Amino acid sequence: MKILLIQPPYPFSEFPKPSSALMSLGAVLKQEGREVEVLDLLSTRYSTDKIDRCLARFRPDVIGVTSVTMNFPRAVQTLQYCKRRTPEAVAVMGGPHVTFTAEETLRNFPGVDIIVRGEGEETLRELIRALERGESLEGVRGVSFRRNGETVKTGDRPFLPDLDALPLPDRTLFPLSRYLAMRVPASVLSSRGCPMDCSFCVGYRMTGRQGRFRNPSRVVDEIEAAANLGFEEVCIDDDLFTRKQSHVFAICDEILRRGLKMNLYCFARVDTVNEPLLKKLRDAGCRMICFGLESGNQKVLDLARKRATLDKARQAVDLCKEAGISPLGSFILGLPGETRQTMEETISFARG
Repeated sequence: MKILLIQPPYPFSEFPKPSSALMSLGAVLKQEGREVEVLDLLSTRYSTDKIDRCLARFRPDVIGVTSVTMNFPRAVQTLQYCKRRTPEAVAVMGGPHVTFTAEETLRNFPGVDIIVRGEGEETLRELIRALERGESLEGVRGVSFRRNGETVKTGDRPFLPDLDALPLPDRTLFPLSRYLAMRVPASVLSSRGCPMDCSFCVGYRMTGRQGRFRNPSRVVDEIEAAANLGFEEVCIDDDLFTRKQSHVFAICDEILRRGLKMNLYCFARVDTVNEPLLKKLRDAGCRMICFGLESGNQKVLDLARKRATLDKARQAVDLCKEAGISPLGSFILGLPGETRQTMEETISFARG
């Protein structure tokens, strides 16, 4: 069975990079002996001619698209176009947006056949087996589909307990030369799960609150493999890389033991960093840490359930600077309780 996975476009201002989800899904499907290709519509100019040529050459049995809310309109438009051009192919959609709008998506977009909800590796593996054997999809957990005009939602799939059971993501599915030319960092996940419940984020609903950590040696295997492909920088894309400091130290120590020389970037909370941790990260090559600071007004932070303070944010930024790591703050304007005054406070806070 041939499976075409599509990375839809999104604004370049959002830092273009190969989809971690598609790299992981592609590796799982190839492990199953499936023929898999990725049509990358992000690193090249979007055109239906390009889609047509790919469909005519590859002739996929299943077409899968992933998206977040930001690029959902273009993603679903692309999938429906593919369905019109190859009506015999099964059109599958996954990602955070459709995970929480599965029934609405199936109702409003007839070109979408199946929604994969939540983590997709095991669900897609079972889904492809069921489609190949002509079996009922009701036995596949984590999918939504139509039957006799009605939406069927199977039971939620438990989170994958052992991330080390997954094969290493397959970066070679993407046109790497384009991303290397743009000096895009290699995205690496060392864990899944976020313990926080910030009002604006669905992260914990996609991956759970409990931390599931990969073997540090396995994480560094992936970093080394990316280096061998030509990547010079790595972004640890965990929602909260610094939640378990022993995990961070183990990864850094393994990087140092192997003598890998790559710039590292990661995401952290302001209350999860300290001087020893930052020094170890800096020694291992960390050059920048992104903090979700969100607002310069404490009331807005509290309404967003950030469980963080402005003083902690200032302290974390200062600690990073002292360690030789560039702190990067991300902010959201328009959170509950926002006013013109609080937005001005945020702008002033961001300027330091």
